[in-house]
Amino acid sequence: MSQLRAVTIGLVDPKDPSHVQRAILSIGQALPLPTLRVTIVAAAEDASSVRRITMRVIDRAGTARPGRYRLRVWIAATAFGAPGGTQVIAVVPGTTLLQTIASNQDLSLLTDPSGTAQLDVTVSGPGTRHVMADVAGEVVTSGAVAWT
Repeated sequence: MSQLRAVTIGLVDPKDPSHVQRAILSIGQALPLPTLRVTIVAAAEDASSVRRITMRVIDRAGTARPGRYRLRVWIAATAFGAPGGTQVIAVVPGTTLLQTIASNQDLSLLTDPSGTAQLDVTVSGPGTRHVMADVAGEVVTSGAVAWT
């Protein structure tokens, strides 16, 4: 979440030009940030080599945003890489599969009403994958997720 910036204006004296300038700069710095983004969390690997991947839509402040959102999700060998890898993906009940773009690699999903989508990803044997998700045009990565 290091890219999220809070708008903290504090007390503003409208008669003091430096206060007004500080308030305008603070607001202006936050405007380029996307309105929505996705967090990606990988649960611990279970005995069947399955890891549950949870994606949640949040706002600029990092607050969960309830609602139904279309997510593009893909798995790759590298951060922000092309879809790839040999894994099995199962959509968890509550998440709607809208389209399979590439089997077990690239999907279009609809979140549940809380703004959450979940996948169970199975990798046989040791390996590392990166899960990418896109909402409203911004792509984020889970970082490296290892299977043992």
